[in-house]
Amino acid sequence: MSKSVGLLYIKVSIVFLLIGCIWGAIQTFPQVHEFLEAGPASVISGMHAHWNLLGWVGLAIMGGIYYLVPQMTGNDLYSERLARVQLYLHVLFVVLMTIFGVIAGIKGGNLFLAGKMAEIDPAIGPYMIGISLVGVLEAIVPNFIFAYNIYRTIR
Repeated sequence: MSKSVGLLYIKVSIVFLLIGCIWGAIQTFPQVHEFLEAGPASVISGMHAHWNLLGWVGLAIMGGIYYLVPQMTGNDLYSERLARVQLYLHVLFVVLMTIFGVIAGIKGGNLFLAGKMAEIDPAIGPYMIGISLVGVLEAIVPNFIFAYNIYRTIR
């Protein structure tokens, strides 16, 4: 059973890889790159990194661990359901962070370019708080589920 979960993680990580690569390529276009250099718009570049690191690399590693640990221990995966819940939460949190980040970047970058510096913080503040809150959830919830599931499998 853990084979299918591990492969699901790998499949989803490949989607993140492709989106991250396309996103990175788009960021090299002169007009896009110039906008991303406009103060708060740079947060959009950070979201690109999340897709590559949390999405592609993180999910690929977790998928490999979900695949290998049961084989190495001879035990069944403790909970395939928990592994799937973890995956869905991980993806949801990265997508939510991205939405908040892109909105903050576009609003903040446009205000920066318009010279409306005093309006930037009030405009992007709620989105930056959203990134922080979802980021904390992303760092804790799926990773603790993963650790618990693997620990119980090894035990």
